[in-house]
Amino acid sequence: RQRQMCIRDSNYAEQNQNGARNDAYIIQNAYGAPDGGGNYARQDQMSGGDDNIAGIGQNGWGHKAYQRQFGDRNNTISTQRGMHNKVNTYQDGEDNWGVTKQVGMWNKAFLVQKGSNSYMIDQFGNFNQADVLQLGPDGDIYNDGEECIFPDEMPPMYIPDIEHFNLPDICTDCN
Repeated sequence: RQRQMCIRDSNYAEQNQNGARNDAYIIQNAYGAPDGGGNYARQDQMSGGDDNIAGIGQNGWGHKAYQRQFGDRNNTISTQRGMHNKVNTYQDGEDNWGVTKQVGMWNKAFLVQKGSNSYMIDQFGNFNQADVLQLGPDGDIYNDGEECIFPDEMPPMYIPDIEHFNLPDICTDCN
């Protein structure tokens, strides 16, 4: 039954970027198990942040990832393999590097960085947990905390039809 349920579950991915020269990618179940699914990924690089890189790679089923970056030159990469691993990343300031690698089952991870920090979470096995908070420039440990949440999936946006158009033949005398 779980296998049938997993096949019916879909993968969900969403990326929003507001700044300039930002890169983001999400790969879910590429070359993975044929019964993988039910994954969730979401990345926001907002508020005019520039030169940010965010990536999520998930292979298996039941993952979540949700990452956010607000400032400039932040990089975060999260990979998960197995099932139900979960990640929640948040980087607010500038020049943060966050890497999360989880293999196995029920790993969980949570990373909050404010400015000019770097950290790597590498978990392998069952029942791991990690919780990292690094504050930097102007960070306030009492007021800058984050919760490990995963927002609900957003409904798909309506994409209007493209109007019909004709292109003239560029070579009417060619055979």
